Amino acid sequence: MLLLRPVDARLQLAQAMERPSVYLDHCGLRRISEDPVLAQRLTELLQARSGTLVISEANLFEFTGLTDLGQAEFADAFLRSLYPRLYMMDVRILDVRARENALTESCLPPLGALPCESQYLIGLFGSLLRGDQMLWPAEGFFRNAASVTDEVRRALAETRRQGAQYFEQMTSRSEQELAEERALGRKHLKMLKKPGMRIRSQSNMLASRLLTEYMKLKPRRDPNDASDFTHATVPAVYCDAVVLDSKWADLVDRARRRFAEEKVPIRIARAFPASPRGLQALMTYLERDFQQLPALPPGVVVEMLSLP
Repeated sequence: MLLLRPVDARLQLAQAMERPSVYLDHCGLRRISEDPVLAQRLTELLQARSGTLVISEANLFEFTGLTDLGQAEFADAFLRSLYPRLYMMDVRILDVRARENALTESCLPPLGALPCESQYLIGLFGSLLRGDQMLWPAEGFFRNAASVTDEVRRALAETRRQGAQYFEQMTSRSEQELAEERALGRKHLKMLKKPGMRIRSQSNMLASRLLTEYMKLKPRRDPNDASDFTHATVPAVYCDAVVLDSKWADLVDRARRRFAEEKVPIRIARAFPASPRGLQALMTYLERDFQQLPALPPGVVVEMLSLP
């Protein structure tokens, strides 16, 4: 949830992720925002349960350079109906992993900002606000993305480029490298079964498991896979529900089930495909099945699968 707080006699935009939290990839965001019934239903559910809609730099990038501004206007109307129940998320896996590692050095639970908080998006959104009453920006948020400056467009494109480069690097490893990683994973899983053990970076762990499952797919290559991986990894660790491409929703659910079978202390979001049936299942989950879960207790930190 977005809020203003006083810092050194000035008001500063801040945020908190209140549960249930929901992340939508580009397709999910468009399908819900362009369907009045679904948009109203999700808005009412999140408002009634004091939840949060999560937005990422990946979401914003996909609205830059639009020729059909109607898509952005639908998305803006949807965000405005939920405002200020929004959270700005950083989905760059390497940056988030570095913050997770820093926060768990002392084996204490994180305080203050989450490792996935996007200071860039908060600053960008804050620059659009009118006055000190957090009035919704007249030019919108996604509509504004269609005409952002070249500097902002380059910054958002760099986030996308880094994600694609990382995905390509990790999915082009040799069979020997994959075998070594699997052996390391088995070793770490044994360590995690010892009392008091904790994962150093949950985003890192999910990324590794998703890529392991992805490498089993035949054929697996798709031009959108790098983008879908970015939408899936960090949101699935920090949110309660994520809407993704059907293939990646299935991969997240496989990872969640495998972690549960292995008794790994990690909480993964429920994943839903951006299909009519998947979106209805999301609503049912939020209405009936979502339950608040306790945070993991402090413990000894275990580095799980050291990805480059």
